[in-house]
Amino acid sequence: MKTTISALFLCLVATSAVNAESVNRSDLYAACIGYQNIKWKESEKGTLNYLTALQLKQLAPYNFEATKQRCDCTVTAAFKDLSDETIQAYSKALNEGGDGIILKNVKAAAEFKKADMLDKGIACSEKSLASSGFEKKLMELSK
Repeated sequence: MKTTISALFLCLVATSAVNAESVNRSDLYAACIGYQNIKWKESEKGTLNYLTALQLKQLAPYNFEATKQRCDCTVTAAFKDLSDETIQAYSKALNEGGDGIILKNVKAAAEFKKADMLDKGIACSEKSLASSGFEKKLMELSK
């Protein structure tokens, strides 16, 4: 009887471990980078369409640096302020092409809003664009 209970317990623990889909920093960081890369491609065809291909190529390394800084900032804020469940929903939303998708998960959306993650994301973006040299290079290329 004791062996059967132990076996059932071990089976339950193993099943729980398999079903738990925790997100680590690198998963969220990769999702953020992927999402920002999609946004960069959209901006090349949208708000930055006045730049030549050569100018976009010159701006790309600054965008890359800004993206790394923004995602590091955003991921740090998420792991500081959000529960594992909300981080998982956030990562899923980014992987599905937009952080607005997090609103589909009511509980995660409430926590996301309470933690001011949208405002933190905007602050991370502004800080990274300035410190990476992106804004300065864009101004230079736009002359």
